[in-house]
This record gives sequence, C-alpha cells and structure tokens, in this order.
Amino acid sequence: MTRSDLAARTVSSARHRTQYWEAGPIDGPPMIFLHGWPGNGLLWHAQVEAFASLGWHCVAPDMRGYAGSSAPTTVDGYAIQEIVGDMVELHEHLGAYPAVWVGHDLGSPVAAALAAHHAARAGDLNGLLDALGVPEAILVGHDWGATHPTELFYLGAG
Repeated sequence: MTRSDLAARTVSSARHRTQYWEAGPIDGPPMIFLHGWPGNGLLWHAQVEAFASLGWHCVAPDMRGYAGSSAPTTVDGYAIQEIVGDMVELHEHLGAYPAVWVGHDLGSPVAAALAAHHAARAGDLNGLLDALGVPEAILVGHDWGATHPTELFYLGAG
C-alpha cells in the first residue's frame, strides 16, 4: 500500500467540519489515530498504511484548527471537550463501532478523555496488541511499570 491509497474525506455538522484520512477495509475493526501539535492526520500515514494492510479500518483526522478541518476563532473553541466532541461526531459518522484510539502529543489527552467519558466508543487494548503481533506470553511476564508506551511497537518484533 502506498501513501496515495489514503483517501481524504470530510464529515460536517452544525458545530464543526473534520477532514480525515482513511485507508483499509470499511468493514475492518476501526483504529483512529489522533495527531499532536503541530501536525495533521498525515503524520500517521506510515502507521495507517501498515495497519490497513493488516485489515484494520484506519482513520487519521485533522483535528480542529489543522489542515482541512474548521478552525474556531475563539480560544474556548479549542477546549478538550470540544475536540472530544469532534471525535465523537467523527466516530458516529464511521459507524460507532468500538475503536482503538491512538494518540500522540495533543492527541493523547483527547484519546484518554474519549475513553474516560465515552467508554463504549473505545475498544480494548488486546485488539491492538494482536495486530502488533505481541505474544500473550510476553504480556503476562512483562514488568509494565517500566514500559514506555512506544515499547509496545517493539515487543512483537523479536
């Protein structure tokens, strides 16, 4: 799969317009990648392409104020609950199936707030770990207290 396989899409509501990048089978399990500052959804193109090739329905939105998404004119328009509201609208548009939410920088607290306040929209971590090829034996015997989150991407490698 190449970068050109990413499709740009838009979802609009009365409160906001979100541009997002999409790849993978529409009926695959959803994985939504939230970018940080500065950036946009294309920050995730390598991860989107990799997981899409494994059968995941991958989506990487441009969060409010970035790239093709609408940009509020007031500071209050960038409150975490507003950004979470955007992601809830996007998730609803995508079918509202429980998703794996992956966040970087600004995207991390958005994913955490979404999971905390809209738990039914968040899938469990097991689906992501399976996709990464992380064997259960590694997970059971691992000291998670000293694990940096990016280490998950390397555990399955060998």
